[in-house]
Amino acid sequence: MEKFNTQEFDFIEYLNPGSRQVQENIKKILGASENWTAQVNCIDKIQGAFQITIQGTLKKKNELCRMHH
Repeated sequence: MEKFNTQEFDFIEYLNPGSRQVQENIKKILGASENWTAQVNCIDKIQGAFQITIQGTLKKKNELCRMHH
């Protein structure tokens, strides 16, 4: 699996909604995490819209990946 760089958190909100990049970025985040939980905030069964919050802890090696110059 590709290594997750924490700088990607800065850009995830700006990716095109519904794009493969969003899906791949979330997979990388979960793969680089020791643990995570998901909470369903709301579901609109009529529109098919939903909101989910994911919270987790990155593995130690990934916490050191972010570097500012």
